[in-house]
Parts: sequence; structure tokens; C-alpha cells
Amino acid sequence: AAAAAFGGAAPSLRNYTASLSSLGSRKAWRQALILFRGMRHPAPDAFCYTALSSACEKGSQWAMALSVFDEMVARGFAPSVVSFSTAISSAGKGAQWQL
Repeated sequence: AAAAAFGGAAPSLRNYTASLSSLGSRKAWRQALILFRGMRHPAPDAFCYTALSSACEKGSQWAMALSVFDEMVARGFAPSVVSFSTAISSAGKGAQWQL
């Protein structure tokens, strides 16, 4: 299914990250979440997690954005400046400054 979505070729992490970012720019957080949860080979990396978190934040889904950030950290990925910034922005938009 994923190969069909990428023109028959096996998708790379770069393809997934670009797709997640594109969906985020359109505030299509649900589609980004579906794409992300369908990733098997390759498994998501920190860039994919950050792109999904950003898509959720842009789609006004602050709780989901923070949940994705937490999952990324729990899976052992080191947060980047961008992922921290997205989490902070999400918390601010959700008036969750005490997190």
C-alpha cells in the first residue's frame, strides 16, 4: 500500500518526512497520523515524529502533538530544537504552560 502511494517505489524515510510535512502544511493532521501509523519499513525516525507532531500542532491538535513528542522520547529519540519548539508551541496553544 505504501509503495503504491509513492509511485510504486518503496518509500524512504525522506519520502515519509516530506509527505508528513506536506500534510502538516495543509493542516491535514488526520491523514498525517494515518500515514505515520502505517509506517513499517522503514520504521519512523526522529524526523518523522517531529513532522507528525508539527502537523498535529498546525491542525490545532495540541494534545496529540504533545503525545507524539512523548512517544518519540519514549522510543529513545533525542528531541531536536525543532521538536522542542513544536512541543512548546503546542503547549502554548493549548494553554498548557504548566506542562
